[in-house]
Amino acid sequence: MKKLLLSAIIGLALTSNIASANTNTILVDHAKQAQLVETLKSNAIELGITEAAYVRAIQRYESFMTHIMVPEYTDEQLLHIKRTDELPAFISYLNGVELTTGLAAEFLSQKNENDANLASYLGLKVSQLQQFIALHSNNSNQLFKPNAHNGDADVYMDKYEVHFTCRADCQGFGLDSLDLHDFVRLSAMLQNYSGESWYKDVDVSFYNKSGNQAFNSRLRVRKDGAVWQLNANQCDEERCGTEP
Repeated sequence: MKKLLLSAIIGLALTSNIASANTNTILVDHAKQAQLVETLKSNAIELGITEAAYVRAIQRYESFMTHIMVPEYTDEQLLHIKRTDELPAFISYLNGVELTTGLAAEFLSQKNENDANLASYLGLKVSQLQQFIALHSNNSNQLFKPNAHNGDADVYMDKYEVHFTCRADCQGFGLDSLDLHDFVRLSAMLQNYSGESWYKDVDVSFYNKSGNQAFNSRLRVRKDGAVWQLNANQCDEERCGTEP
């Protein structure tokens, strides 16, 4: 019985919540971008969520991954979400506490609560969490740069400014306003601004198809090209824009 409990705990700790961000392919042309868009649309349909919800889940998951990979990176919204092997019950086991059915039950309770916190942050139901992680892991090699996490890097470098025109009218605010076509285009474009530092901030001026400016927003770009929207508590300068 103890061996079964041990196998279950170790298995959950090693596989839960974390999908690899290492990658193999860079978006290089419109055909590949179009293919990726169709794949992401299919993923959203499979999960039963909208395109906008899928875009939001992608960017927030990559913010969470950076929180895990880079100790210096902090986001107050993520402080209560842990890696599975950081849960108190699992740490107790590593520190020599006897593995009992009580400890196993405590671990599963803590894991379920942690999964619920992560799912809430991503805007997903708990029942959708592991499926989303699997789908995103399968496609991340098409979104991000290859081998971008190898070696040491500075945590932070200078800001950049870019302009981006939506295919139609930019709805809402920032990345959360984009459909999958625009999200894939912008992600590919922002890979040019990532470098040796773990992440950089990019000020993006969003424009409607008509040429009218819709809003300004500050995005954070990780060294492999992953991108996410900065929240108000991370960005208090005028250039960041204000959510309507």
